[in-house]
Amino acid sequence: MFYFDLPTLMVIAGLSFVTASCALGGLLWATGRAPTLPMLARNPKMPGLNVAVQVSEPARGFDRTDFTTLRAALAHTPSLIWQRDTDGTLCWANAAYMALVKRLDPDAARAWPLPDLFIDFMPRGLPGTPTHRRASLEIEDGARLWFQLDATDAGASALCSATPIDATIIAEEKARRFMQTLTQTFAHIRTGLAVFDRDRRLTMFNPALMDLTGLEAEWLASRPTLNSFFDQLRNRNTLPEPKDYRSWRDRLDWIEEEANNGQFDEVWSLPDGQVFRVCARPHPDGGLASLIEDISDEMALTRRFRAELELSQSVINAMDEAGHDAPITAPTILDANKLWQTRAKPAPLRGEIREFVGALTQRAEWSDTGHLVDGVGLACRVVPLTGGATLVSFTEAEPIAVFVPRHSTEARAN
Repeated sequence: MFYFDLPTLMVIAGLSFVTASCALGGLLWATGRAPTLPMLARNPKMPGLNVAVQVSEPARGFDRTDFTTLRAALAHTPSLIWQRDTDGTLCWANAAYMALVKRLDPDAARAWPLPDLFIDFMPRGLPGTPTHRRASLEIEDGARLWFQLDATDAGASALCSATPIDATIIAEEKARRFMQTLTQTFAHIRTGLAVFDRDRRLTMFNPALMDLTGLEAEWLASRPTLNSFFDQLRNRNTLPEPKDYRSWRDRLDWIEEEANNGQFDEVWSLPDGQVFRVCARPHPDGGLASLIEDISDEMALTRRFRAELELSQSVINAMDEAGHDAPITAPTILDANKLWQTRAKPAPLRGEIREFVGALTQRAEWSDTGHLVDGVGLACRVVPLTGGATLVSFTEAEPIAVFVPRHSTEARAN
């Protein structure tokens, strides 16, 4: 029978009671001691924890190299690994766990059993814990260490682990702050923003999206899918009503394909008269960003401007004065001047018109005369219009009456 206090056990085993037992068993097996099972006990003659080790013969094919490698791996892993029985008492812990106990409470590290650092997250009597459960422990200066907890049944006990995830938490916090910054940035713009992740679930939206679509914040916060988002828009008449909605909905795959190429840009005329411009653009990590802008006022202004242009053109067409049959946007004054040059005799009139059109001040209506190449006289009128425009009109000049004495007329008649 051999007795070892806790420090000696940690030196020999370094990782676990089971490992220590195997190690001691291997040593005593080499000396030919009788095989028995390892047991944990207290030595009544010593105040500290003692181990009564009765050596068991190792199985055939026992590989001391594998044993040494396993012990070294457990000793140097950054993860905390420990074993506890059904009442929550620790019966083994690796070096990383012991080091953290010593960091948090040096006095507790000198006694056995060691305290269960994660008892609040893994209650006693619970043989295991769901994967990816997270926990944090407060250390000096109010800082916190974050871990991912896992547990698995190991017979009458539970084998637990805590993997450090501080870097993950920091990255997630940075991403969260970035999203908050984006949300605050887009909170004051009038364009609706909807960002979908790679699984096509809504991850971010701004207040303008709710104002434009009428969708509730609670529903948007539930992270609906892209299909559900468009379905909800249709239910609220925020989509142009197609003849066959099912076929239109099948266009979502096409929309995503065009969005990934940065080409999706459509104008939606809604049943209530509103007009939306909808754009979709690729987002990092396979996401999709959709922008919805209300361009109703802009479209109304464009329609009104076109109506005024058409009215003006109708008025001009009804005038007796000559005009050019080219579109409203053409020609320029230089093009018109070239046209006049081919149809009319040389005269200062063309240069004066060109200078007047380009002038910004002292614009007053004036008129002059000229002649076509066939000698027909032209009366030209130049009128300044609002917005810097100029109206130039031509009419055939009335022939000037020439006084002829009566006797001259009679003489010609005879």
